[in-house]
Amino acid sequence: PLPDDAEGTVTFMPAAGGGQAPPVSSPLVDGRYRLDDAPLGKVNVLFNITRLTGRMVREDNIPTAAPHAERETLVPVSVRGGVAVEINGDESSRNFDL
Repeated sequence: PLPDDAEGTVTFMPAAGGGQAPPVSSPLVDGRYRLDDAPLGKVNVLFNITRLTGRMVREDNIPTAAPHAERETLVPVSVRGGVAVEINGDESSRNFDL
């Protein structure tokens, strides 16, 4: 499950190679996702899970930019590059323990 103040998505991206299906994403709701059209074969699963820090920040390289709400990532460093899995089409669920 995600912390109450977090939001995120999970993206299934086909592994490198020609003639691949496009990436498919789903929002994470209560730590769960639903994909009816996940690409088959070798895929890299990417996670984007963030929450607001309560601070307002300005981009360092754009001093005239308006401040915006700062977000922090909750994805562990060990999986920020994604998780490699193989989808064979026989599965009705795939869990990821982050």
